[in-house]
Amino acid sequence: MLSLGVVLSTFVVALVTIFITHWVRKWRNPKCENGVLPPGSMGLPLIGETIQLLIPSRSLELHPFISKRVQRYGPVFRTNIAGKPVVVTTDPKFNHYILTEEGKSIELWYLDTFTSMLPIYAVGNVQKYIRNTTLSRFGVEGIRVNLLSQIEQVIQTTLRHWSTNQIVDVKHDAASMIFDFTLKQLISYDWEKSSEKPLSKRFSSLLHGLLCLPLDIPGTTFHQTVKDRKEMPRIMRDAIVERMNSPNKIQTDFLDTVMEDLKTQKFVTPDFLSNFMVEILFANYEPITSVILLSLKLLSEHPSILEKLKAR
Repeated sequence: MLSLGVVLSTFVVALVTIFITHWVRKWRNPKCENGVLPPGSMGLPLIGETIQLLIPSRSLELHPFISKRVQRYGPVFRTNIAGKPVVVTTDPKFNHYILTEEGKSIELWYLDTFTSMLPIYAVGNVQKYIRNTTLSRFGVEGIRVNLLSQIEQVIQTTLRHWSTNQIVDVKHDAASMIFDFTLKQLISYDWEKSSEKPLSKRFSSLLHGLLCLPLDIPGTTFHQTVKDRKEMPRIMRDAIVERMNSPNKIQTDFLDTVMEDLKTQKFVTPDFLSNFMVEILFANYEPITSVILLSLKLLSEHPSILEKLKAR
């Protein structure tokens, strides 16, 4: 006869097997309370398909992670990124619908790593304030009137610096240029005159941590990202406090234009403004850097276009 210990062990193993099987099945086939989910794959338990998404691609076309799944499942598919189930859409009409219905029938939602790094303000009047204030300074008209000559000067300075080097790390230097210029426009911050180390590297590591697993454990990428995340708002808050203590000192930067809102808008606080300006840095940093890299690559591959630009 089997001993009681063997029976109990077998029973425990059976329960664990049933639990794991049920959990994996539930992971691979998530339920949707208000509709039917599109086809797709949820990847591995816990990490989903995050690794496949983060694999670099040398192509300028759609990332293989997206293109392969579009071919297999169609323009709308489900997956799991950074431990969260998501639906990816490449359908232009559906994307337009999502954007027009944001804040109405569609609610804002971001990955845990995004919300922990960049606070999200989903209230309608706050979103409107953020949009209008940002466009007034960094919109097309604001750039044309206030920033175009400064941008041209920064680019010329950077190109002259590049011309003295045999090898140029375009991605690093372009990213640093965008970061330093944006930070200067926000709070008149000049790292060359500051006692602090250049901040662009810390900000770059912050962006790299946005798609990692949200495990705040020493030694993990996310833990380092959380530490870097605290540094940027601190610098912004220091600038805000300095302006509050010296109200007659005019800087003509972005912070100057919003300081009065601390008195007139209830939701505008030093913490709100510091996070708001970090989000502006985030919005400018990676997209503009990518455009610069792509432009330089295409110009190097099409010298005739470069000659036409020189002629102008």
